[in-house]
Amino acid sequence: MRWALAALAASSLLAGGVSCSKGPEPIRVGAIYPLSGSQGPGGRDEFRGVSLATDLVNADGGIGGRPIELAPLDVSGRCRPGGR
Repeated sequence: MRWALAALAASSLLAGGVSCSKGPEPIRVGAIYPLSGSQGPGGRDEFRGVSLATDLVNADGGIGGRPIELAPLDVSGRCRPGGR
């Protein structure tokens, strides 16, 4: 019985340490746009729109209490056929 109480106390201490973290893990979302090259101006405008929407959602508490973090990727306006 004593070992069960000791295990319960130890697990409570460990769980308390976990709750002291810096906050919920962000939700990472890939944002693939042509940010450079001939299609860069349009891609940058689209990315700004997504960034604005992300800021609005994060200001409202995120999704389920977790903030959204954008992970941009510049495709340089290149189109590559599939399978090549």
